Amino acid sequence: MRNIIKVAVILLLSSTNPIVFAQEIDMTAYHFDTPNQQKQFEAMTSQLRCLVCQNESLWDSTAPLAKDLRTEIYDKIKQGESEADINNI
Repeated sequence: MRNIIKVAVILLLSSTNPIVFAQEIDMTAYHFDTPNQQKQFEAMTSQLRCLVCQNESLWDSTAPLAKDLRTEIYDKIKQGESEADINNI
């Protein structure tokens, strides 16, 4: 029985697409007007948690929802909204 479990785990791990784990966030897509805007973006996306990934920040997550939320935060920072306003999205 133990060998069957080991084989199942090995097959499961070997069948997982390694490209999923190799994804990186393209932060060059975000261009800020001021260094303060960039700092605000980095702070907020580092503090806020992804709703899809367990205990992963929006900054670290590669989930599509996290990307959408980063874009939403970026747009609101560019529009000059405060952190309190952005936290209400």
